[in-house]
Amino acid sequence: MVTTLHARAALKEQYVEVDRQLVALVDGARRAVLRILD
Repeated sequence: MVTTLHARAALKEQYVEVDRQLVALVDGARRAVLRILD
């Protein structure tokens, strides 16, 4: 039981990290597009 909870917490942290990277990627892409359109 404890091991599954621990694994789930680790997975959640991984997802948060990936989410953060995706947000940064989208933000960078949006800035690049705005720069091109400007």
